[in-house]
Amino acid sequence: MLNQKILKVSSIVAFTLAFMLGSVSVPFLGKAGADSQIDFIKQAKQEGIGSYTQDLIISDSSKPVIFRIYVYNPTETTYINGLLRDEFPFDQTGNVKNRAILDTDQTVSMYSDSNISLPAGKKLIYRAGSTRVYGYQDSVGVAIPDVNGLSPLITPQGMKINKIDGGESIHKHWYVFYADIVDASVPTPRPAVSMETKKEVNNITQNTGFSESVNANAGDILEYRIMVHNKPVGSVAENVIVKDALPTAEAQSFTNRAFVLGDNFSTLSDTAIVNTPFVGRLEYIPGTTKTFVHADTSGGVLVADVNGQSKLFTSSGVSLGNIKGCFEFERFITFKVKVVKPEVLPTPTPELPNTGPGAGLLLLLGSVPAGYAVLFLKRKI
Repeated sequence: MLNQKILKVSSIVAFTLAFMLGSVSVPFLGKAGADSQIDFIKQAKQEGIGSYTQDLIISDSSKPVIFRIYVYNPTETTYINGLLRDEFPFDQTGNVKNRAILDTDQTVSMYSDSNISLPAGKKLIYRAGSTRVYGYQDSVGVAIPDVNGLSPLITPQGMKINKIDGGESIHKHWYVFYADIVDASVPTPRPAVSMETKKEVNNITQNTGFSESVNANAGDILEYRIMVHNKPVGSVAENVIVKDALPTAEAQSFTNRAFVLGDNFSTLSDTAIVNTPFVGRLEYIPGTTKTFVHADTSGGVLVADVNGQSKLFTSSGVSLGNIKGCFEFERFITFKVKVVKPEVLPTPTPELPNTGPGAGLLLLLGSVPAGYAVLFLKRKI
């Protein structure tokens, strides 16, 4: 037991020493370019083997890979809104490229690649909780919490590093995380899906904007919008289908419900309400069903109707495929309807029978031949 503790401590000390020695000899070069305003480089090594390099060949699959991203601002300028992101090679095998990207408000995007040659049938899996940041002459580092089981560095939105001060060695930083080498058949750990949807309606004619409920008059054009969002970064909602139950019966209040279905989450639904001051109906406007991605201003992608009706109203619904987690991948579906007030035709006024004086005589005379009627009148006169 004592020997195991000694070996463990020795291993930690050896790694720390190797890390610091490797940090001193970092070449300040990368695809960011020789004239870049920030020294920035992505490198990798195997734990306990060799030194950090941008081209790593793996022969021993039992030892994890350590990725290291070096960031240093050698100028006197302080760059703000720094954003560091790593394109981790999820589920890739063979020769894979791991790219790090750095942005600030004052610089163009910079990138640096680390190329990893893996043994046949192997891939990399991020080791949960392994992300740390080291400062100048820092052998301990500070842990960076994961986001839904992933390093914030390898999420689509990346990790904000805020101000990047410069000019002195104390502002040098190294961002480090581990990846284990596993068989390609091993499932990649991903956080559980957490879906949300929201149904809203906009009275275009009255320019109400999207809300949960609107009032409408005859002839108004309305646009419904269905939002679908998978929240946890790193998760994937599979085979997402959207359906809609547009009310077809005449009424003064219409509750329109949308449904979101998928293979790995429970069905969701949400409603939007339209109120009218008369008994009317909602009619779908053909050719108005569209899908949009997050922040899409292109006008969307048209979804072909089925027999003059939106595919949303069919049993198959509209397929959105797989949806990754993050607002960057949220989806929208819209369609338009018209508010119709049925035409009410006037009812004809019925002719009423004559009930005034002489009505009985006319009724009587109307039931006998004309000749007898005249003779009858003469006798009376």
